[in-house]
Formats: sequence, structure tokens, C-alpha cells
Amino acid sequence: MSSEVYKILGPISVVQLWLCLWFMIKKWPGNKTMSYSAHAAATKAGIIYYLASFSLHLVLFYIFALKWFAPTYGLPSIFLVILFIAELGQLGALLIPSTGGRMTLAHDITAYLMHILLMPLSLFIVFSNNFSMFARLVAVIATSYMVFVWLTFIKGKLNDRHLLLQTIYGLSFHVAILVAAFL
Repeated sequence: MSSEVYKILGPISVVQLWLCLWFMIKKWPGNKTMSYSAHAAATKAGIIYYLASFSLHLVLFYIFALKWFAPTYGLPSIFLVILFIAELGQLGALLIPSTGGRMTLAHDITAYLMHILLMPLSLFIVFSNNFSMFARLVAVIATSYMVFVWLTFIKGKLNDRHLLLQTIYGLSFHVAILVAAFL
């Protein structure tokens, strides 16, 4: 099978995830101080939905990266290793719902692992000459935003903007990857 077949899995996985997250916020509303995980953890159905939606995204996105994105742009194997570890972190966060106590601590650690690793993944685009200058600029902006959010988080200033900052954080990574892949 041609690697070109895998090319479309990136955009499909990103659109699928964000449509599912939008639906989840509408179906199990909370408030803007809550993370996506907190919205999902509010009900058993939410937990199952979140696990299924994100798992589909993780599989499709990794196949896209493994079979098309990384080989097409000559990214080193460490890119795929870091992506795999990030996806394991996300999977851990999905399997350990944020339901309080030790569960929330374990959930947060795995979720933070995933979020932290999105920064070096974006930097692969920034420092690779195989991407357009525009794609590299978008990746610089995405990475800068991620650093800003982490600094805001460390200072304890997320407060009433958690959902917004988390949304833009995830979108910035996805936009950087898709712009690099297609522009």
C-alpha cells in the first residue's frame, strides 16, 4: 500500500478529535475552569466516550506520523519515539479518569507528560529545513504558545481560562503539524 494513503489520516484524526471534544462539552457541560478530562469524568458515559474518541484519534494520528509524515519529511526516529511516549501519556490519562485523590494525581502526571512532549515535537518542525518557512513560523508560534501556557500553569494563573488555554494548546500543536504536512 502506498504511503500516500496514510496522508489523509492526519487531518481525519484531528477533525474527528475536535468534533468529538466539541460534542462532549455540549453533552456534559461544566464550566470554563474545567479541563476536557474533568468534563468527561463527570459521568461514566463521559469517561467511556472520551476514552473511545481519543483512542481513535491516537491510533489514526500515530499511523499518519509513522507511515507518512515522518518518512516524507525525513524526521529522525526519535520524533516517533517522543510521539509514542506522548501518546502513551495521553492513553494513561484516558485510562485513569480524573475522579479525585490518587486517581487525579496519576491522571495529571500522565496528561502533563503528553502535553510537555508536544513542545519538542513542534520543535522538530522549527529546526528542520524540510518544511516551508511558513510551516516553521507556525511551529515557532505554536511552541511559544505552549511555553506561555506552561508558565501560566506553573504560576497557578489558569483559573477561569483552563478550558480555553487547553483548547488552544492542543489546536496549536495540530495546526503546526497539519501546516507542516500540507503547506
